[in-house]
Amino acid sequence: MNFFHTAVSFRDLLQSQIDDCSEKLKTCPEGSLRCHKHGKYYRYYQFFPDSSNRHNGVRHHIPRKNIELAKQLAYKTFLSYQIAELQSELRAINSYLILHEKSRSIIPKLMTRNEGFRKLLLPQFYSLDEELEKWVSEAYETLEEFSEDLNVQTITGEYVRSKSESMIYSMLIQKGIPFRYECKMELGGRDIYPDFTIRHPASGKVFVWEHFGLSDDYEYQSTIFTKLSKYLRNDYVPGCNLIITFESKNHPLSQNLIHDVIVQYFG
Repeated sequence: MNFFHTAVSFRDLLQSQIDDCSEKLKTCPEGSLRCHKHGKYYRYYQFFPDSSNRHNGVRHHIPRKNIELAKQLAYKTFLSYQIAELQSELRAINSYLILHEKSRSIIPKLMTRNEGFRKLLLPQFYSLDEELEKWVSEAYETLEEFSEDLNVQTITGEYVRSKSESMIYSMLIQKGIPFRYECKMELGGRDIYPDFTIRHPASGKVFVWEHFGLSDDYEYQSTIFTKLSKYLRNDYVPGCNLIITFESKNHPLSQNLIHDVIVQYFG
């Protein structure tokens, strides 16, 4: 667990403690405690501040027989100070979390985009399993355009654009293959959003999986060729680090084919 996750847990703990103290505060008697030394002893007063000036008000002596009232008011003072201290801590944690959100580390990009850096640096910081778990759980930028087409629900409750993509998504989940769906990637100076960006569970190597439905549609074929050309010009090679599947009306994508592809590339 890194400091960010520790901070999130601590923030939740602080809020829980504040809520608990606030509930206890509601049960305390009205007013506040004033304490003055009188000889060897102390005299206690229940103080009711003036609504216009909290330093002025009315105080009533608390007799010794009603000492429980004084104890309750003392506890009320303690709770008030405790809440103030916890809120101060909470503000500090929230400030850090906001700053962390605004200045995301470039390390995940470095480790993902540059295979050479990843191979050299990875063993020095954390295990591959930890790095892949972190990569999967981190937020990432997705394709916002045509979001209305995300209408097929997957086994995790997320939505994808087609039944075939849902099948691929589900099989990757079942096989424990780390991946991201429509994650933004810079390719040749431009942003693209592959269907699936996948990390090999044994090596961490990055793979892209593009599924082309409607491959028998003449107009869509030009889109396929343009996208494949862009990958090829940027060192993504079919059979190496680029996975391609197709389907048409007469030849839909099957579970068996998805399974065979995953076994071929990821064992």
